[in-house]
Amino acid sequence: LEGSQISSPALDELKANPKARSALWQQICEYEHDFFPHDG
Repeated sequence: LEGSQISSPALDELKANPKARSALWQQICEYEHDFFPHDG
């Protein structure tokens, strides 16, 4: 998607590393409106 870029570590690292999961969720929340535009 134009304007949105999320970087994610490997799935195994996400399973083992709570900080990696937290960082990924923060990115998802930051770009949420780019992925799921809300009209009105």
